[in-house]
Amino acid sequence: MKRTFALLVCIILILGCTGGKTHNIKLTSEVTPAKVTLEQKEQIRVDVRATNVGTSLEKITADVIKTEGVIIIPPNRTTFSLKKEESRTIIFMAYLTDEAVPGDYIIDIKIETESGDIIWDRARVRVEQESSIF
Repeated sequence: MKRTFALLVCIILILGCTGGKTHNIKLTSEVTPAKVTLEQKEQIRVDVRATNVGTSLEKITADVIKTEGVIIIPPNRTTFSLKKEESRTIIFMAYLTDEAVPGDYIIDIKIETESGDIIWDRARVRVEQESSIF
């Protein structure tokens, strides 16, 4: 009896852990260029692509979380309504600050839906001291 009860508890726990909620929005991101140098202070482009993989209309708001050493400039519009299978690419521009140092910078991207879902993605940009000639 105890074994049966323990087995049922294990099954419930496993199903509860693996049967999580799926999001109706698929989020991908890309940084161009993926590598910048401190001496050139290039403009960085963060492309955020949100796709509605659900079956109903989704209203979304995109945001890029502030990263130390990087100034993020949001576009004029960051809120969209997406029909089923529809997608939008939201472009955020970014620049290195004078305080930026070499390293790998992680830019956190967040999509919030009107229904309360929050979807996260991360984009990476490598900052180097100077460009190599060879």
